[in-house]
Amino acid sequence: METQFNPFPVRQFSKAQVAQLFGPTSDARLAQKTRTENPALYAAIRKQAVADGLVGVPPVPYSNWRMPKERKFSDQEIIARSKFSEEECRSIFCKANSGDQNNAGNLFKNDPQKYAEMRAAAVSYGLIPATQPAPIVHTDKPATEPEGVVLSDDNADRLNLPRGTKVSAAQYEQIVTILNPAPKE
Repeated sequence: METQFNPFPVRQFSKAQVAQLFGPTSDARLAQKTRTENPALYAAIRKQAVADGLVGVPPVPYSNWRMPKERKFSDQEIIARSKFSEEECRSIFCKANSGDQNNAGNLFKNDPQKYAEMRAAAVSYGLIPATQPAPIVHTDKPATEPEGVVLSDDNADRLNLPRGTKVSAAQYEQIVTILNPAPKE
């Protein structure tokens, strides 16, 4: 048997009955007594009072919980995650350096390609920030240019420079050319 939709349903309780328990002229003692003695009747009348607009819908408890956003992984992240587990990344990037050979600095120095892939996986797992700089490898490079030449007091006076001024080798060549012009023929 089908029930058809009725846009004007028959009221179970009259407006006067609902107004006795809910609304501006209601009796609070009678409402409380009905609630404690016959909760089902109270719930039915309250439902009708909500439909009539005499009372509001009970508030939903506040919750600060939000659905997590669905994360989309790039192709590089998927490849990096397939090569290195989160535990492997933790063992390299998240533990204190205890002096053993299995650390990020040694991996960067010995196998930069593997370091880059493992670093991408660690960023994808959220273990390290994406902007973390790579370890700096110090190499001893010979100085390509001397630190500078100190001008003689006589030359510094002639150029109106303070005595003891240091200049680079290229600047010194220019100064010598200015102070000692080539003879004209």
